[in-house]
Amino acid sequence: MFSKKALFTITVIGIILLSNACKKDSFLTDNNAKLSFSRDTVLFDTVFTNIGSATKQIKVYNTYNQKIKISSVSLGGGSNSQFRINVDGIPGPFVKDVEILPKDSLFIFIEVTVNPQNANSPMIVEDSLLFALNGNIQKVPLVAWGQDNYYINAGIVSGNVSLNNDKPWVIYRYLVVDENSTLNIPEGTKLHFYGNARFFVLGTLKVNGTIERPVVFQGARLEQYYRELPGQWIGMYFYAGSKENEIQNCIIKNAIVGIQADTNVAPLPTLKLHNTIIRNMREIGLLSVGAKIEATNTLISECGKYCAAFVIGGEYDFKHCTFANYWNRSSRKTPSVFMNNYYEDNTGKIQLRPITKADFTNCIVFGNNEDEIGFDKEDGADITYSFKYCILKSKDTNLAGNNNYYNQEPGFYNVAEKDFSLKENAFAIDKGDGSIVSGVLTKDLKDKLRSIPPDIGAFEYAP
Repeated sequence: MFSKKALFTITVIGIILLSNACKKDSFLTDNNAKLSFSRDTVLFDTVFTNIGSATKQIKVYNTYNQKIKISSVSLGGGSNSQFRINVDGIPGPFVKDVEILPKDSLFIFIEVTVNPQNANSPMIVEDSLLFALNGNIQKVPLVAWGQDNYYINAGIVSGNVSLNNDKPWVIYRYLVVDENSTLNIPEGTKLHFYGNARFFVLGTLKVNGTIERPVVFQGARLEQYYRELPGQWIGMYFYAGSKENEIQNCIIKNAIVGIQADTNVAPLPTLKLHNTIIRNMREIGLLSVGAKIEATNTLISECGKYCAAFVIGGEYDFKHCTFANYWNRSSRKTPSVFMNNYYEDNTGKIQLRPITKADFTNCIVFGNNEDEIGFDKEDGADITYSFKYCILKSKDTNLAGNNNYYNQEPGFYNVAEKDFSLKENAFAIDKGDGSIVSGVLTKDLKDKLRSIPPDIGAFEYAP
């Protein structure tokens, strides 16, 4: 049994402990208290009108040893703001009585949709996150670059049509060039494909970019994270019967398959490529299914499977092209350039389709695999190919052709930065065949004058 003195002591200790517990559990009321943030401004890269941005986040810190209660977290523009917020799972634009434990933090997620302004130039959309704490207001600016655009949900081009190039085009589902129709795309046009969007060509496509103002096909997200992210859209598909397609001074990037061209049915090429860059494809850069393709000054690089796959026959002529595949997003076991001459039909029977011509002159086929050239051949049909004055990464050092260089690093300027132009003293310099340097090949992909003999690949070295 406790004495009166002991009971008094215990009571006093209990009161002290309870008092301390209450103090520890109470909210900080200091008028000088400030919140800390993971960033001083939330900045969005270019966002197209009517299309929501990627989600950004900001972390809010309580650096004190007591709980704090933020009276409100809100958007300065209120319900009229083009921004949207979510505060630890609670949607805005106004969230009240937000508590943060001592030395703890919370996340706020922000999105933005830019309203159309009918303006060709980029616009700035601004607002602020407002934090009310102990009678004081703290602000974190929200800034987004907005770009008005032409919008196509599911579009079909009929007749002879030319696109405007004053604003970007955003395609949500698909864009189709109908049979017996032609779509002309002028210099400087930018086409952005959203999610699973695809570009179908049943008729004819004419892409007329310039060195200074190339035409660009890419995904619809322009934030930093998406700029070099493959697989953002499906790609371009030229149907059997599509003819006389020409693409020059163009960049095609970040799709699943950059270009697929189906069976050729006309004497003229299905597709001509000139001064074109196809890169950063999740699977294949250029897929030909029995088509007829000619390419000059073209770079195809960074693909999860093949830079170029020529299957089920066809006819091909490539001059001064570079196939460079240093894909590092996953383990790639496929070669950069692949050819085959058959397919298995739905009854299981093998159907032969010869490749009647596959000529590569002054080209580079290289990458980080041991063998970057592959064949899959069935007897009874030919794969007629030739490499001339090429630099090739291959186990087979006797591929058909002449004056080739095997397994010798070409001398790319910076593989890590995906710059496949040539550096000083590169092996590829002055080792090409000068007899083909005429017409469009007198200059390289960057509009530099070629020397005689020329450098191998799409680029001519110039100090």
